[in-house]
Amino acid sequence: APPPLTAALAADRVKRYLRDGHAIDLEDLVLDEVERLRAQYAAESPILLISDPDDLRERLATYEADVAPLVAMLVTGCWWAPEKAELWARAIADLGRFVVHTGGGAYGAHAIERYPAVLALYGAALAAFARQEWQLLHRLLVGTQVRVERHVGPEPLLSVLHVFAPFQPFLSRPIYTAIWLDEPASLYRESLRLRAALRPAFAPVHLTERFKGTFLEFEGFLALVYAWMSKPPRDIRWYPPAPGVTQHAVRERLRNEAAAAGASWGPLQAGFFDGSVAVVSEALDYLDQGVRESLASNVQARYEAAQPLEE
Repeated sequence: APPPLTAALAADRVKRYLRDGHAIDLEDLVLDEVERLRAQYAAESPILLISDPDDLRERLATYEADVAPLVAMLVTGCWWAPEKAELWARAIADLGRFVVHTGGGAYGAHAIERYPAVLALYGAALAAFARQEWQLLHRLLVGTQVRVERHVGPEPLLSVLHVFAPFQPFLSRPIYTAIWLDEPASLYRESLRLRAALRPAFAPVHLTERFKGTFLEFEGFLALVYAWMSKPPRDIRWYPPAPGVTQHAVRERLRNEAAAAGASWGPLQAGFFDGSVAVVSEALDYLDQGVRESLASNVQARYEAAQPLEE
């Protein structure tokens, strides 16, 4: 039997297939891995109730290990071959569509099963963001949609696979506090865990020196996109509390970049924010308001929001 596919081997195969022009082998590699994950999760017992913090911590760690080869493929692929956007988007959508439908809706008890798809989306999208491949990023976040429930229309991947989505059913339960006892004392624990889980996948593309700063800027951009998609009167404050969302420097950088580039700003050219600088400004104002209200009553959040962006 062939050895198990590790993340390092997966990244090497993607690079080799891209270099040698083996498009069919590349597609088979990626989609077969998605199908393997789908089959594995379908065979597992449904997660109806998790009451032990150790069980949930173990489940998260297992998911991170399970999806590591696919994340490595997507990061490497999106980094070096953005023109294959259809393949990368299809892989994430196939996995995302599967876990969403088996998860019983947006707030079902199975929501934790979205975690592998969240890792896949964030890995691919972060690679596209770091390379400023805005067309690919738009395709991943907004242009690819899944249907959450039968009576609700398809929604963009960012709406159903953001970093907080897997944890929503646990928010009001004591287990949710307990599972983070061995994590850093931070309001951004979900974000920190996701960032730590994704970091190894970026070693093959040499995004290591400034990984933290890039991830923070990425989070800020995702929040801005979500603010644009949400539009008032929907409350943006529920968006995951993440450093890149709350840090003023990140939001100001986005505002300055958009103002300086105008209509030629890459995200606008790709279709984000209706192609309008004015819409970017409106979305930033909307996001700023939500952040101010969230920070006003939380000293710890204000402290963390003021921390430096660089490592």
